[in-house]
This record gives sequence, structure tokens and C-alpha cells, in this order.
Amino acid sequence: MNPFLSIWTKPEQTLRDMIDRKSIGYGILVIVIASIGTGVFSFADSGLLSGFSLPAILFISLFLATAMSVFLYFLNAGLYLFIGKLLGGKGQWKQMCLAIASGSLPMIGMLPISIIAILIYGKDLFREPVGPFAVTNMSFGFYLFYLIVMIGLSIYGIVILSKAIGYAHQFSALRGFGTIMIYAGIVFVIVILLAIAMISGIVFLGL
Repeated sequence: MNPFLSIWTKPEQTLRDMIDRKSIGYGILVIVIASIGTGVFSFADSGLLSGFSLPAILFISLFLATAMSVFLYFLNAGLYLFIGKLLGGKGQWKQMCLAIASGSLPMIGMLPISIIAILIYGKDLFREPVGPFAVTNMSFGFYLFYLIVMIGLSIYGIVILSKAIGYAHQFSALRGFGTIMIYAGIVFVIVILLAIAMISGIVFLGL
């Protein structure tokens, strides 16, 4: 079974095959390929790398996206494992790593779109948009297409991840989704606290 294809036709069988038979190294490969598909758009319209040549931009953006994705891969696996245990799960480290990889399979669908975007816009894809109301250098139609596909793949990825976490922890997909939501809530609270701390610090220094 090829998970890159079967995730669309046999999702439950695919994630079970991933978790039961694949290695963590295979999971890392999935994460790396998925990060290539999304890494390009992580720096699109930012202007952060506009001073570099297109090959340099692609190398830097993909290197950073891949490194961050692999780091978050293991971090997320640990946190989902811990939270799931609190909810009565019985998953193990390897199973959770492969569950995370299963949830990333749909995002590989962004790879051809990122390649098309590079071929159409080249270096302009990474320039900061000009104009007070400009949000992207892509055409409206392509940008809308990108957003729709990204949202669709993200939702499908969450569904797969919920099922994968549930399978790894030997509980329901609904509880797997709850694990994701608890994690998201923790991250949200941390971000809010950091934002408050930063604002407070700026105000204090300003005074």
C-alpha cells in the first residue's frame, strides 16, 4: 500500500498500515515532503527573503520549513502522547510519531500547487505586496484557489489525525479530536500570555 495515494481512497486502512508497519524514519520522510509543499507559501508575500536570488530563497525557505517541521513533529508527538494518556489512551511513542505523520499525508497535496506558483510568479512570489490593501502578489484567482485547497487539505488532515490519534491510543476518533483541541487550547493560552507579557514589557519600558 502506498500511503501517498491510498490516504485519499482508503484513509483508515492507510493510517493503520502506517502506525502498525512503518518506521519513524518513514514518518520523518512524510513530514519532510509535506513541509516542502507548505514551506514555499510560509514565506510567500513576506518580503523577508526578497533580497536573495530565487534559488537561495527556495533553499532557505525549504531548509527552515523542513527543520521546523521535523522539530514540531517530535514535539507534537510527545504532547499528543501525554495528553492522550491523560484521556485514558494507551499509545506508545512510535505509534504517536506515525499517527502525526499520517495526519500530514494530505498536506503533500500542496506540493504541486507550490511548484506551479513558483513557475508562474518566480521571485515575485516572495516579495512584499505593494499597496496599503494588498495581501498577496498572486492573482486573485490563484490566491483564492490556494486558500480553498489549503483549507480543504487542512480539514481533511485534522480528520485523519483525529482517527490516527484515536487508533494509536486505542480510543475513539472523537477523543482523538478532543486531544487535538486540548493541545490547541494550551497553545492558544500560551500565545495570549506571551502577547500580554510582551505588551506589558513594551508599556513598562515606554514609561
